[in-house]
Amino acid sequence: MVREETIRDITSFGGLPLYIAIGFFFLFTGSPVLAVQLAAGLIFAYIITVFCRTVYFKQRPVPQKYANKFYKLDASSFPSLHALRSAVLWTLVALSYNAAALYVIAAVVIVTVAWTRIQQKRHDKVDVSFGVLFGLLIAYAVSLAVTQDFVSTYFPFFLQF
Repeated sequence: MVREETIRDITSFGGLPLYIAIGFFFLFTGSPVLAVQLAAGLIFAYIITVFCRTVYFKQRPVPQKYANKFYKLDASSFPSLHALRSAVLWTLVALSYNAAALYVIAAVVIVTVAWTRIQQKRHDKVDVSFGVLFGLLIAYAVSLAVTQDFVSTYFPFFLQF
């Protein structure tokens, strides 16, 4: 009981509610560039996941039934969206602050979230590995593309928070 609860709690570090909460936190605490990077990263995470799951359906380790195409996307396991979101979120935070300790913490959180998805039998090693890889690539690309100049040009209202 405690083990399953702990695993569920750890996997939330790659969940959507925490991701959004952290994005708003950075928006309202004077880091609008990081907030926009997180938003862009989330959009790309979903685009890649939906694309992959549309063209390549892979059953979860414990098969999930589905009634329509929308639910089929959720029933597909490749790539792990939790691992992908976790990699985007924690990599962007680490890149933003550029502190060695944050890189270590980010790596530990990302690997732990990936491990929990395997333990919950929602994904296998391939699913989480590609989720992490895609997440790292998205985070790196977004960190290069979404800069202070980008935000001040296209999202100047975010600078007012």
